[in-house]
Amino acid sequence: MSRKILVADDSATFRAFFKHLLEDSGSTVVEASDGKEALEMVKSEMPDCIILDYNMPEINGFDVCLKIREEEELRDLPIVIITAEEGPQIKAQAFDVGATDFFTKELAKGFLPGYIEYLFQSRETPISRGTVLVAEGSKLIRRGIAAYLGSANIKVFEVGCGADALKILREQDIMTVITSFTLPDMKEAALVKEIKKEAKDFVPIIVVSVRDTKADIANAFLAGASDYILTPFQRNEFLSRVYSYLELGRMRRDLATQVAEIERKQQQILEISDELIPVAESLSGEARKRIKSVVLNLQSVCQK
Repeated sequence: MSRKILVADDSATFRAFFKHLLEDSGSTVVEASDGKEALEMVKSEMPDCIILDYNMPEINGFDVCLKIREEEELRDLPIVIITAEEGPQIKAQAFDVGATDFFTKELAKGFLPGYIEYLFQSRETPISRGTVLVAEGSKLIRRGIAAYLGSANIKVFEVGCGADALKILREQDIMTVITSFTLPDMKEAALVKEIKKEAKDFVPIIVVSVRDTKADIANAFLAGASDYILTPFQRNEFLSRVYSYLELGRMRRDLATQVAEIERKQQQILEISDELIPVAESLSGEARKRIKSVVLNLQSVCQK
């Protein structure tokens, strides 16, 4: 299936290069030469993915990404920001405005076609990896995390405060929670403590924060957090850790289901053994002795 990709870059040379690169891998490419044109083409062309340069006239790539993420129907649209610049600060900014991923132009030359192929394959073969609740006071950061998880086939619920997070947890089958250290209505890992008080099942909680003191990290773990990730983080590492906690939660739930099934069967065996007692009493000799022995063994095994 042909995918439409919007390449927005003020450099005609780079646009032509990426157009050739992506069309060779089977995509249809439309082009925009600045941020304003990119926003217009998002609405007119309805692309399946956007490759967005950071440094552009009219409106830069970060502001374009912000404006796109303000539209509810475009929240999960993959947006890959590329730039000639590099460094942790600009990368963190890209993710804060809601980018799905970030590449330097040099890196994009080699990895972009393969990455786009992986991105679309994961969307076209939607195997749900689980349900995550993202609780974050900043709408931009919340949307950025949600967009990234959504592109990895993780169902996401977003909330901006602790009270809404607890409401979602009561109503939905949440497998992992990602939360900031503080929220507008809850301070100092208070949401983590509330979840631990209320949750009936095991729910891993990942705290994502810029706060890097040992005291803050210790407080999060003492409150009941499963993990603490400092921002800015490496996207692949972050996703790998989320996958691990989703799988851990799934395994614990599967184990709980198996234990419940074993307990149900044990109860059935106890009920059958109770019915055998009067049968044994009605017999005599060796038969009575053997049935009573079987009943005692069954009861002993089931009651351990």
